[in-house]
Amino acid sequence: MDTCTRVGNPEDISLGRALIASGKVGCIVLAGGDGSRLGWPRPKGTFPISLIKQKSLFQLLAERVSAASKAFGKQLPVAVMTSPLNREETRKALPNHFELFDQEMVPLLDLEENPLEEFRPNGNGYVLKRFHASGIYDKWRALGVEYVQIVQIDNPLAEPFDPNQIGIQYKTGTDVTLKAVEKENPNEKMGAIGRVDGKIQVIEYSENPPKDWKLGSTSLFGFTMDFVEKIKDITLPAHRVKRVIGGKTVYKTEYFIFDLLAHADNVEIILYDRDKTFAPLKERADVGPVQRALLERDRRAFQLLTGNTPVDQIFELDAAFHYPTESIASKWKGKNLPGHSFIEP
Repeated sequence: MDTCTRVGNPEDISLGRALIASGKVGCIVLAGGDGSRLGWPRPKGTFPISLIKQKSLFQLLAERVSAASKAFGKQLPVAVMTSPLNREETRKALPNHFELFDQEMVPLLDLEENPLEEFRPNGNGYVLKRFHASGIYDKWRALGVEYVQIVQIDNPLAEPFDPNQIGIQYKTGTDVTLKAVEKENPNEKMGAIGRVDGKIQVIEYSENPPKDWKLGSTSLFGFTMDFVEKIKDITLPAHRVKRVIGGKTVYKTEYFIFDLLAHADNVEIILYDRDKTFAPLKERADVGPVQRALLERDRRAFQLLTGNTPVDQIFELDAAFHYPTESIASKWKGKNLPGHSFIEP
């Protein structure tokens, strides 16, 4: 795209770290989905995915937030959008200080688009509206939160508090930031980013985006709290998505978060390396690639901390290695990888 910022500027990262440490950033996690496409009968967030300990997506998230909170010196605020179908199990799986709010449900439709008796969650488009209506918005506003970052529970590479993203958003003064990656091919099944009538848009892969739109949306957004207030009452377009549910082909009505871009005065697209930020777990075939992505992330973190590169060993790092305190950094500088497979600080 013609306007795209690439990550990695130390000044942006330093600025973002200061904003997170001062309590100006919260994180909303999209976790309303189930694990049906994974062959998993429970909420998707309970799916075991880590390579050695088989930690669930929820556990990985909770441990990363805990490690980040220690590194930044304060309890960082997290809210999780669930659905009425998985709220109870999600509550049991997450720390009590994670605040929960529900997305709405809509009826499934038959192929003639007549409503059926079965209901399903309505997608992620109204996440900010539901967040605002839940009362969590007002609580965070009173705490001084000025930005919210959105992550999806099924992308374990998503950083719940990303200083690079928030530093760029503060510096550019934009309503919205969106993390992008380069598409592997024009037919890749991810939303494509481009411009229509001068405005940045995302078009879902199932709706035939232009082939020359080479950037893909990770659905990792940053929004200002002012923007949340601005769009709390807007109406988004409905999308009909064909799904096989319970062995039957039906239409599901969904609202997409990227349709909020039409209401933003300014949007900043930030280009990330795919292997550092995007490894979605959608179906069973994704398990191996996601675990390899987690291993490579741990390799990079260990190398950055110690200066030594682990080559062949299969291992898993405690979350603290990704948000190292001064004492952890001092302890591990110059050390080689221990012989055991789960490494604690």
